Amino acid sequence: MRRIEISERDRKMLHLLSQGSSGKVVAKKLGYSDGTTRVYLHMLYQKIGVDNKTAAVVWYFDRLKAEASRGEAAAVPTAPTPPSAAPTQSVGDFALKTSLYTALGAMGIFIGPFGRMWQVAQRLKGVGIDGEELQAERAQCRLLWEALLKADFSTAKQLYDESDAVAQALGSPERAALLGLLLLLGGYTAAGERVFAERRRFAKGRANEGELLSAVREAVGEPGSRWNKAIGRIYEIAARSGPQDPVRHLALAALYQLYRAQRDDDRAKQVAEFVWAEAEACRQQLQAMGDHAFYRNGALSAPGTGTRVKAPKEFA
Repeated sequence: MRRIEISERDRKMLHLLSQGSSGKVVAKKLGYSDGTTRVYLHMLYQKIGVDNKTAAVVWYFDRLKAEASRGEAAAVPTAPTPPSAAPTQSVGDFALKTSLYTALGAMGIFIGPFGRMWQVAQRLKGVGIDGEELQAERAQCRLLWEALLKADFSTAKQLYDESDAVAQALGSPERAALLGLLLLLGGYTAAGERVFAERRRFAKGRANEGELLSAVREAVGEPGSRWNKAIGRIYEIAARSGPQDPVRHLALAALYQLYRAQRDDDRAKQVAEFVWAEAEACRQQLQAMGDHAFYRNGALSAPGTGTRVKAPKEFA
């Protein structure tokens, strides 16, 4: 990575962005106007060579990793907390105490293979409803995605042990990638190696899934130079994949589980907060498209009276 000098203001903005803060929140916390903040963010993006917030956060995580490897003190700025105030628990803190799945909650529907964004895109394209077989395949992918967020690796092993389950899974790029990731991360080495060895069945035209499996396979084990190189490859896959690309989400979930396995809670926390930011970006985009995934009309009627409780303006 080319050495780029960033100012204290740049670092503060990057830190806030990495926590999922919007431009308005950055402006409020740093004491700038919205217009000034937009200018500063634009200048920052130009300086580090990125086009958007998501790419800037990936660059920032890479920067922190590089500083840590050089033994530099990565002074991450934080807003001062009054002595009397209890520290606010972040999504990352909650993920460390529970699981990434629990921390994301309902937000998890927006990301991962065949998530809400994919469903809405299919509907807008006018694509008809698939047959039962394809629907079952996608439902299984969602279950495996949830298992990855929960670190429930035994689910993949149970599927692997079922008759013809591996051959069936390898017929789908998404299922194959999920199955392989869960087996490798869960320590089911022989099973994971078999899926990895047969990856050519789904790698054609879908190289990112195969490359992600390869990188995770290298990363599983004792930390060292090989581990660090593999982690760097996973970061690269996440960085070059689009914000709504399921491969990006798989890479991020794998990174979280790898950091947790190595008890690197600081980096695991950063990844968890970045995953939340991805889900929130998807939610905002879908809401702008008129899709309200969490509610129908945001109204509440009292039983038998017809009296309606007014919803907040944003839900009206």
